[in-house]
Amino acid sequence: RVVYYRVFSDVGPLGPGEDDAQAWDHLRRTLEPRGRGVWVTSAADHLPDWIGPGGALSLALELHDVLVHGGAEAYLYYQFADDEPAVALTRSTDTRAPKYAAFKQYSRFIRPGAVRVHASPDGAALPVAAFWHEADAALTVVLVNRESESIRAGLRTGSAPLAVFISDAERRCDPAGVLRPVDGRIELEIPAKSVVTLQTAR
Repeated sequence: RVVYYRVFSDVGPLGPGEDDAQAWDHLRRTLEPRGRGVWVTSAADHLPDWIGPGGALSLALELHDVLVHGGAEAYLYYQFADDEPAVALTRSTDTRAPKYAAFKQYSRFIRPGAVRVHASPDGAALPVAAFWHEADAALTVVLVNRESESIRAGLRTGSAPLAVFISDAERRCDPAGVLRPVDGRIELEIPAKSVVTLQTAR
């Protein structure tokens, strides 16, 4: 049993709005006791630039709220590719498009069968989400820095090395090396206005 929502940021959504964690929390608390899940369908209308109201970084924050606070099982963008950049993630086969990169920080690494696991603190400055894929023994952590300055973060992740991928004003889900935990902890710098994904290195 699934509740479907279409989210359009320009005309007002039929479900909780973009960057609205409280509304998604409320929806999840309402539906979970009834055994119902959420699929977000036809999300669209983010601007094609990385930074700015409604841009690719806003899409990443919306994805965070939908997955973490809404507990959504699926998030489907209106169109993958189209000549109109507001309704699609990219034009034609442009894999360097900002919205495509923001979406990829989640979709490339959070694979079917993964479950969300607790990650904290999930604050306004640095939202964090973590997912575990049992079959692949893979941990995925996605952090979004919405601030204008970089943020130093320390994470307790276990002993496995983690590959790093970054999207920001210049990078598009680009690999940025491998971090090796020391005593189960890693330290990293999250660039300003960026999305950083860490995944168990293979």
